[in-house]
Amino acid sequence: MRMRAMVFLVFMLLLSPFSANAQTSGQNPISPRDLDRMVAPIALYPDELLSQILMASTYPLEVIEAARWVKQPDNAILTGDDLASALEDKDWDPSVKSLVPFPDILGRMNDNIDWMQALGNAFLNQQGAVMNSVQRLRQRALAAGTLDSNAQQMVITGGDAIEIEPSDSDMIYVPQYDPGIAYGSWPYPTYPPFYLFPPAPGYATGLYYGSGIAVIGTLWGWNNFDWGRRRISIDRERYRRIEGGHGRMDNDFWERYRRGGVDYRTLRQNQHPARTLAPGLSPAISPGFLSPAEKPGAAHPMAHPQGRKDGERKDGGQGKREGEDRK
Repeated sequence: MRMRAMVFLVFMLLLSPFSANAQTSGQNPISPRDLDRMVAPIALYPDELLSQILMASTYPLEVIEAARWVKQPDNAILTGDDLASALEDKDWDPSVKSLVPFPDILGRMNDNIDWMQALGNAFLNQQGAVMNSVQRLRQRALAAGTLDSNAQQMVITGGDAIEIEPSDSDMIYVPQYDPGIAYGSWPYPTYPPFYLFPPAPGYATGLYYGSGIAVIGTLWGWNNFDWGRRRISIDRERYRRIEGGHGRMDNDFWERYRRGGVDYRTLRQNQHPARTLAPGLSPAISPGFLSPAEKPGAAHPMAHPQGRKDGERKDGGQGKREGEDRK
């Protein structure tokens, strides 16, 4: 049954092409409102982790494979260098491999495929606009008093952007928060933000942190946001080492290149006639991201998905999988 489901999923994801150059071929740009809704659950993540999620979202099948791989008992116990070694022969993009130490994030991406597809489409087609959305949301969180420096993170303001870096360069803390609260008064009340993790009472006070995840040096530090040019900078040599020689990268900025240049693929609205887009929503967003029940004034049906909290984590060498702290 699992194999049949996977085959069906692969078939649907490959059903129709989505070109990274869609804007030049008649594809409508996604509105700032819809970008903000989509990016809201991850905009307050540390910069490097966020950039990895954005890149990985353009490889949904690899994310699905990685999410299932890390759940296998023999793989779930791996940490640190052992985990990195086990990933060497995987033909996955480095952004996907770098998310394996964050199984809860991989799991949420796998559980919310429509959202992941929509994010991947948006990032390929409007990379700068997605990064602008991150900055809009961070400005709102800063003004609302949600975003500040603490024991888990440093918030750096000034210049071209608000940057978020780990307070301890060897430890990453993934914040959880209620997107409907963290940004103050949500500017689009009839189009609420997406919830990647279910809300919890503690989120009302700001950001909520689980156990820290120790950095695996071979999988970390190879990319960073170039906020001034609204691109992601990469260390080509480190990228190639993580990638394992399965592909290539010829410049200092990330671009999707794998699978022999085949374009990213997603579903078209006309292949799901029962699904309709909310008024004003660009067709560039995967139609599954919305439900036909969504209408102006109605709550987003995916706004509060059910699921576990982000409590099971790896810490990259210590074997600690459980533990949550409110900060």
